[in-house]
Amino acid sequence: MSKCERARGQLYGSVTNAIIADKLSVMSDREIDRRGIEVEEPIRQLGSFNVNVRLHPEVQAQIEVLVYPTGTTADAWLQSLQEDDKPAEDEGEPEEAAVEAADESGDSEEDSPNDA
Repeated sequence: MSKCERARGQLYGSVTNAIIADKLSVMSDREIDRRGIEVEEPIRQLGSFNVNVRLHPEVQAQIEVLVYPTGTTADAWLQSLQEDDKPAEDEGEPEEAAVEAADESGDSEEDSPNDA
């Protein structure tokens, strides 16, 4: 999700469970209740954050929320972070280019398919 930032990755305001629920609703074409989004503490900086989502009383999932600056795309921002982490070419170290999946597997108390 895109957010305006101040200096050093700090945000104007914070990313709330309501904002995350709205974005998930758009992405899934289903209504996601903000009360089902569990944000441990307000997200006030750029980066990647794990958030618990209760889709049903017996179905929970953990997702990764990526907060990136307004005026760029999530892919472009991730690429710029990877380029910053690459070793200098003259050091002779191998380059790594790995991006973790945005969604992690859902956990449920029962091993039943997701009916949410």
